[in-house]
Amino acid sequence: MITIDEASDAEVGVLHYVVQPGDVLSKIASTFGTTVSKIQKVNKLSGPIKPGQKLIIANEDVGFLYTMPETINIKIFTNKYNLNTEEFMSLNYIQDESEMLYEEQDVFVNMTNEQAYDNGLLERPKPVVIIKPKVSYKPVINKPQGNNSRTTSSSSTSTSKKSSIISQWVYKKDIKNGFYAGYCTWYAAIISPEIFPYIEENKQERPFGGNANQRCDNADKAGLRVVWNSTKNPVKPGAGALVVYKQGGPSYRSYGHVGKVKEVDSDAGTFILTEMNTAGKFIVTQRKDSIDNDNIKCYIYSK
Repeated sequence: MITIDEASDAEVGVLHYVVQPGDVLSKIASTFGTTVSKIQKVNKLSGPIKPGQKLIIANEDVGFLYTMPETINIKIFTNKYNLNTEEFMSLNYIQDESEMLYEEQDVFVNMTNEQAYDNGLLERPKPVVIIKPKVSYKPVINKPQGNNSRTTSSSSTSTSKKSSIISQWVYKKDIKNGFYAGYCTWYAAIISPEIFPYIEENKQERPFGGNANQRCDNADKAGLRVVWNSTKNPVKPGAGALVVYKQGGPSYRSYGHVGKVKEVDSDAGTFILTEMNTAGKFIVTQRKDSIDNDNIKCYIYSK
């Protein structure tokens, strides 16, 4: 859950928040410095909120979450759909207009659906024509029920894959540790002072470097305890370990990914990790993952 301290570190932009037990809109609005009305408008809420429900927190009266259908340059995208480039970048924590928006990436667009229809960003829904079927009346014949009669019942069941995301927030501080700010490696070092000790208030030592997928080998060479994962016999991590993934998200797949294990549920075969840059630069995500995820390469411990 996002704390008030974490919320105060957030700069202007959009947050993704998962409603917790006991939450009410007024409490959430107060925590994030917005209003109940804005939360209701952006999320199109007409009733009470429920635990587990995902909300978009934005200091905007209008807007919606848009999933990119293709990879495109930010400047080209905003010009194409008449968006203010600076506002769009600020809302989505983007610092350089030369960056790319990647296919399946979620971005917040601060315009109404009607404006999006007019600009061509969204396809206007076609009107639904309801044709009433012709009704023919036939006499109903009640057949006697005997031992050979069968009663059938139908039930509709649906299964939905629940999102593993628990909460998200923004973290932007001037901390130097030799990694690129806003990326997973940078944040993993910040929250792991036992491995990357602070030598000044805003500066850390870097006992080893490299991209996320190089961390296992580099940590091993630096003398840290590295526990290699096996697809056939998955390793159960310990709280506080760095978890290294072989592949990262769609925009940085070949570089791998790294996060930090917060807690482990051995009975459920899952663990909760904290990570950065799965939803965008400087965005921290806390989510649940499976111990038997074959994308896990290793776990790194300070001792």
